[in-house]
Amino acid sequence: MKKILFLRLEDSQNHQLFGQFDTDKYEITMVNTMDEAIKLIDSGHEFDAAVVAMDRLSELALEISEFFKTNPKTINMPLVIVSHSPVSKREIKKLRIKSEEIMQQPANEKEIIEKLDLLLSMSRKTLLLVDDDPYILDLLKDLFELEEFKVVTASNGETALKLLEKEVVDAVVSDIIMPGISGKELLISVKKGYKNLPVVLITGYGGQCTYEDAISHGADAYLTKPFRNSDLSNTIKNILKIK
Repeated sequence: MKKILFLRLEDSQNHQLFGQFDTDKYEITMVNTMDEAIKLIDSGHEFDAAVVAMDRLSELALEISEFFKTNPKTINMPLVIVSHSPVSKREIKKLRIKSEEIMQQPANEKEIIEKLDLLLSMSRKTLLLVDDDPYILDLLKDLFELEEFKVVTASNGETALKLLEKEVVDAVVSDIIMPGISGKELLISVKKGYKNLPVVLITGYGGQCTYEDAISHGADAYLTKPFRNSDLSNTIKNILKIK
C-alpha cells in the first residue's frame, strides 16, 4: 500500500482533495501545518510521496520543498505541489522550488494520483554532483532535476567520498580543480572503490588533468567549460543508456 503525506495549507478549497480513495492501494495521512509534517517524519513515519496543497506559490512553497529535498528521510520522495493560483514557469524558476511536479487547480484526485503513480513508477537515476563553486553546483542541480534525475551534491572530494559510502548513485559528475581532493584524485578513488561507477570530469582548465590523463585513469567522459547544458545532459544519458 502506498503511503501519501498530504499537507493542506491556506486554501480551504482544497479540503475535498483525497476525500475518497481505494484504501487497499493508498493510505493518506493528512496534516494542516508544516510542523505536523516534520513531527511525523522525524518520529519515523515513512511515506512514498508527498502532496502539498496551497492557495498560491510563495516563499513558503520554497521552504517546504527545501525541507523535503534536503532531509535524508525524504530527499528521494516525489513531491507534488498543488496551487490554486495560476502557475507560470517564470514564477517557479524565480522561486527555485524543488518539486517533481507543480499542478494547478482544479486538479482532481484522479489527476493527482495518476501523477504520483507515474513519479513512483519511474526508475530515476541518481547523480552525485561535485563542485566547490556553489553557483555552478546549483546550476547543475537544477539542470539534472529538470531532466528527472535524483541529485545529491558535494562541495568537495572528501564529502563526495563520504556520500558514496551511504548513497547509491548511478554516476558522478565532478569539477577537476577543487581544494583538497582534486577531481582527478576523486576519479582515481572512485574507480578503485566502485569500479563500474561512471565518472564524468568537467573543467575550465586543462592543465591539471588533460583529456588523455582523465581517460587513462578511467574517466567515462571529459568536458571543457564552457559547454552547453545539452552536451553534459546528453553525455550522462548516453553513459547511462537513457533514451
